[in-house]
Amino acid sequence: MGIKQSLLKLERQLWNADEEFYQETLAEDAVMVFPAPTGILTRTDILGSLSGGDRWRSIDFSEVRVIEIGDGTAQLVYRAAAERTEDGSEYSALIATTYLQENGTWSLISHQQTPVGE
Repeated sequence: MGIKQSLLKLERQLWNADEEFYQETLAEDAVMVFPAPTGILTRTDILGSLSGGDRWRSIDFSEVRVIEIGDGTAQLVYRAAAERTEDGSEYSALIATTYLQENGTWSLISHQQTPVGE
């Protein structure tokens, strides 16, 4: 499986993953950046936010690009259109996730979302 396919598979899993999957996938110094009021989340913040959250009914990725930054480092960039399971609300965002590969395993280092209108 190529880098693009590997990262897309991992990214799709993360949208509905449980805390255990995140613990295995997040780098120790991982951060996620969201619009206010959420802001910047550390690994500890991310893991603490996973319980009881609303899940996604559907998630579509478009405009997908992979940028190979260096040996074992890549950024996945895409537009996401998603719908929440509980209330059917829609969400659309431009997303950039940076991954680091060590010993054949990809870890999420940074994830940033910019919501966009339809």
